[in-house]
Amino acid sequence: MRIVSLAHFATETLHLLASQRENTVLVAEDASRSHENTTAPGQRLPIDQNATKKPKIPPALPACPDLGAFEPNLILIDPRQTDRHTLENQIESLPNRPKVLSLSPRTIEDMLDTVLTIGNAIGKATLAREQVVSLRARLWQAQERVNAYTTGPVVAAVLGLTPPQEPASLAPAPAAAQPNHLPKRDARASKPKTKSIIIAGDWIVQMIERAGAAHPLNPGIPSPTAGAASGPQMAELIPGSARSVRTHAFADAMPEILLLAEPDTPPATEPPPGKLELKLKKVLGKTIWHDLPAVRNGHIFPLPIHTPQLLPSPAPSPSLVKVFEQLVEIVRTFS
Repeated sequence: MRIVSLAHFATETLHLLASQRENTVLVAEDASRSHENTTAPGQRLPIDQNATKKPKIPPALPACPDLGAFEPNLILIDPRQTDRHTLENQIESLPNRPKVLSLSPRTIEDMLDTVLTIGNAIGKATLAREQVVSLRARLWQAQERVNAYTTGPVVAAVLGLTPPQEPASLAPAPAAAQPNHLPKRDARASKPKTKSIIIAGDWIVQMIERAGAAHPLNPGIPSPTAGAASGPQMAELIPGSARSVRTHAFADAMPEILLLAEPDTPPATEPPPGKLELKLKKVLGKTIWHDLPAVRNGHIFPLPIHTPQLLPSPAPSPSLVKVFEQLVEIVRTFS
């Protein structure tokens, strides 16, 4: 079976379901560039699931590779990052029309469902069910270590910064309101533009709250039918999408743990400052930055996620289970 994956989470799921005995072809998402130590476009799976080291999965790109070079039977896409018009034009030129499977997971449960959906599509339904059982068991085992009787630390998960924006208060006055004898002056020339901080949502919020911490800058909302279960049963909290907040609101939250999006970086006890950390420090200013409890106590951790450029929030993949396990241990140090 020849498969083209145009979404990182789908590629990772294919690796999870790969079998040593099968002749499956995986086309990496970026067929126009080379990747060091990554799965090359057209590289054959199988991948030995018992191997200690698996190939690094290349990032997804919004552009479509040349499908004619691969003649796929199945194409996996995320509609939020794939140019469907370009994709359809390429499909029309193929001798045989492939099946297109569109997936857009947002939550932990969506990720598990996606594994089942892809497994059914590639004829690996039984293996997919086994993998979902294993992933769910690891999630439950990690959550059993969460202390439900204490108030957890305040966490802020940051995906990035918005481009500089012009504050509304700095807009120039209408021409009629400006005295004729004074030269026109644009207030933008003397006052700085502002940036906002992008706070994570979706499955990242679920992980934080299920690990026993609070995420006040973008919390999960109890479902209408949750009732008293909204507290002890975190599955009853519905996460929102990523959102942006002003720097003063971020500082007022006084986060005790900072999770900063650093793709493909495993959490470490003392990670070196990443690009996002340096940018955040610059935007907040040294005084505010060093006043944050997370900074004073050295509780800054990279959030190892894949962040496609065109997505407002990264999609969940099976590797989030490992991240959740590590996050539970980090939060437990505050209990």
